[in-house]
Formats: sequence, structure tokens, C-alpha cells
Amino acid sequence: VHSVAVLGVSSVLNDGSFQMRSCTKCKGIVHTDLDRCEQCTDFEGFEQRWILSLHLADQKGGCNAMLYHDAAAQIPFLDGDGADDANKSKINSAFRAKPWSIRVVYKKNEMKGTNYLEIKRIEPTLTTEGVVAREARRVGASEICTVAQ
Repeated sequence: VHSVAVLGVSSVLNDGSFQMRSCTKCKGIVHTDLDRCEQCTDFEGFEQRWILSLHLADQKGGCNAMLYHDAAAQIPFLDGDGADDANKSKINSAFRAKPWSIRVVYKKNEMKGTNYLEIKRIEPTLTTEGVVAREARRVGASEICTVAQ
């Protein structure tokens, strides 16, 4: 989807952070009070991984989509502490400052009985050469949201 506006960025974690401590081996959450992975028997350590919810819109409608670390790692302004309020404000402003081209996939969570969208690729719509990125197909955000409901 091309020319998508990010209207807002929010946390999906209970502590309000944009990052979580994640096991380097299985990517499971590492709680601060345990300092080990609950799922791995041979814990190797943890890393900070981005996890955000983006409120997206285009000329036809809007929806929310999840942005995980693998897609978020390519965005240059995502750095620093994901729990720091000043940095979270900077991140929100940077997302809102330009239109984006995104590739999303529809996910169904059978356990919770919910549907959601996951962003697999995100980049500014206009490249440094002034052209639209090639990878995204021309589909409106409202069409994606209709599928997810």
C-alpha cells in the first residue's frame, strides 16, 4: 500500500514501552524479575526488540497494524530507549512526518479469536530519487482493514 499516513504510534506492552526484552534464541519475552527465558532451558541472553502498534490511514479509511522488530529494524529513527517518553515522542513525530509504503499480512489468532494486521515491510513512499518504492502493490488501507474484520 502506498502513501499511507501514520496517525499515531502506541505501545502494546503493559509497561507502555515500545521495546521488550526478548530471548536471543527463541525471541520469547524475558521478564525483568526473572532475568531468564521461561521457554529455553539453555538461556543465552536477551536483546531489546521493537514492538509497536501503528494507526494507519489513507484516503479510503484506516486501521491498526502491528510493527515487529524485524520490519522496524530498517527504520533509522528507531533507536535508543523505547521506554523513554522523549524518545517515544520523537518516534511518533518521525512516523507522522511522511507518507509510507507498507506491505502487510493478515493474521488470525485462533487462541484469542482475533484478527490483526502485521507490517512486514515499511519504507517512505518517496525515495531519495523522488519515485515511489516498487515493492508495494496498489491496494487501499480500507480494503486491507475490511479483510481483517
